Amino acid sequence: MLFSEVSLVPETETEAFSGLLLASTPGTLSRALASLRKRNLTRQGARWVLAVSSLEKKQLVLPGYDGEQLVLHFPKPSPVHGDCGGQKKRPAASLYSLRTSRNSSTCWNRVVDPKVQLFEPYPSDLAGRTLRVVSLGVYPVRKAPVAAGEWKWTGFVFDVLNCIADSLHFRYESTDPEHHYYFAQLKNGLHVGVIGDVARKVADVAAGDLSRTSARDAHVDFTNFILDDAVTFVYSRGTSEPGLWTVLKPFPTSVWALTFAAMLLVGAFLLGFNVARTLLIGAHSPPKRGSRVLAVATLVLQSLLRQDSSTNGGPRPLLGCWYVVCLVLSTVYCGRLTAFYLPTLEEPVASLEELVLRRPHTVVLVKNGSLPYETVRQPAYESLWRRHLVHVVQASTPVDDLLLAVQRRRAAWVAEAAFGGARIREARLHGVSVAGTSMAVSRWCMAVAKGSPLLPLFDRK
Repeated sequence: MLFSEVSLVPETETEAFSGLLLASTPGTLSRALASLRKRNLTRQGARWVLAVSSLEKKQLVLPGYDGEQLVLHFPKPSPVHGDCGGQKKRPAASLYSLRTSRNSSTCWNRVVDPKVQLFEPYPSDLAGRTLRVVSLGVYPVRKAPVAAGEWKWTGFVFDVLNCIADSLHFRYESTDPEHHYYFAQLKNGLHVGVIGDVARKVADVAAGDLSRTSARDAHVDFTNFILDDAVTFVYSRGTSEPGLWTVLKPFPTSVWALTFAAMLLVGAFLLGFNVARTLLIGAHSPPKRGSRVLAVATLVLQSLLRQDSSTNGGPRPLLGCWYVVCLVLSTVYCGRLTAFYLPTLEEPVASLEELVLRRPHTVVLVKNGSLPYETVRQPAYESLWRRHLVHVVQASTPVDDLLLAVQRRRAAWVAEAAFGGARIREARLHGVSVAGTSMAVSRWCMAVAKGSPLLPLFDRK
């Protein structure tokens, strides 16, 4: 007996199970659980069934998993068998299976047969255990030597894992995936890569750019995201040769079209007005056809330019307005004339399609087995594959080599926005730019096997 209100259920009734008969008082339950943990009876492999009997109350609130509470309702007492020393009658008992997680949280589930355990028993803690952690080693995750012939993964995601390991008192060893992919399926149907190793329990934990997709969700469980990143592309902008119409670029074509259309409309109105007035003035003495056309043109010109005639005051405000408009436009664009003499960088592009439209022979580089590779494989980029513009490189290719290829070949590299860090800032001095739009979302997190008790522990930490 653990306490006066708690007695052991006979082994013959529970067979392979140990059991407890608890009084319906919360204090008794908490003391019993504390005693179980102190005596290490909730260790890995322990299988418990709680038999809770109602002595005074009709219900009992048990501490549940992750802070939840489970309210147990009891039937009326009825005689049952129960004591190791004889056939003493006790009130009816309800059986509940016990689930203890590694962080000492518990939850209870009603069972009818004590031989049935609804949940696999979990170890009480991770102290002293060594987990196998797999990663792809894509920047900023990298290998760091720790001793002769030994190494470990480093990077911000492993800084988080180190904090979790310190708080839960476990160790981990760094391993490479059997196949250098994040997630891929072989011809025989086997799923390989970082995700595949965890799903096949070759590794316990995966860490890195494990962007969550429906296909990956079917094989592993993901923790909360540590960092959200964007999939974009890096390209070489180069310089643009200024053309004759560079001075007109600040305004779109529609603005210029409307401006010139308004000028032509007003000019046609003024011309028609002056021609009609000239015809009315010279109607009493019509000249010959040739001299008549010359006379009309002379009168129109005089009416537009002569400032001392009161009869021609109508068109002058309109002409003055257009004069001011032309003066303002000339003032605005006088600074743009330097574009005819100074070379400038090309205008930035927002998509791969726009880049290929500007440079039809652009080479698009992408690492094999990565999220950018899966992004480029989408139907939206099928035309790039048909034109053989996409070049797939090995996942282990260094970042510096790819940036050098982008600079020399004026190519584009599809990758995560934060992949290069200081390298990108240095490369911008040589005309390398990062597209401002996002092709997909890259999420850094950790992954564990389906149903693994590590998931709630990692998320909580």
